[in-house]
Amino acid sequence: MIGAPFCLITTEQERKWGVDENEQLRVVVAYHEAGHAVAHRYMHHWFYWITIQSNPGDKSLGCVHTAPTAAELTEGFSTTLAARLKAEKEIVGLYGGEAATERLGVPADWSIPEMQKARQAAIRTTSNQAEADAFLDYLWLWTQNIIADHRPAVQAVANYLLEEGSMSAAMAHKVMREAGMVRG
Repeated sequence: MIGAPFCLITTEQERKWGVDENEQLRVVVAYHEAGHAVAHRYMHHWFYWITIQSNPGDKSLGCVHTAPTAAELTEGFSTTLAARLKAEKEIVGLYGGEAATERLGVPADWSIPEMQKARQAAIRTTSNQAEADAFLDYLWLWTQNIIADHRPAVQAVANYLLEEGSMSAAMAHKVMREAGMVRG
């Protein structure tokens, strides 16, 4: 789906992480969504809204709503390189949330839907499972480095989300820029 939100932290993760206090969970969710936002911005995969407010009837506890890429808007645009670049942006964006929460001491959960979506994107753009695994390993390390290099931006976005609950892309970019993030 074009522009589908990454709304994939669920109450199942809340139980798995053993976070009983609502405020502790809000911090984890805020960092998770901030990690998505920073990784998406770094990869020039635009988003338009971030929230840590769950929607009624939705299991998610936070979302980063992404905008369609130029390739998604151009019908018939599909080459191997273009597909690989699109997958890189998507996977790094998906991995950003787990990489950010891992820095809080919460282990990466490879069973959650966003991680499965990353695996599917890698398989679509590679010729075999071994290549897909190597591609995913490389992108996981790259994402961890992006989050580590831009930790002040992740913290600034997470703090804003904890105070306000949601933010527009314009505000997120401003907050990231003020925290010293210049790429994106």
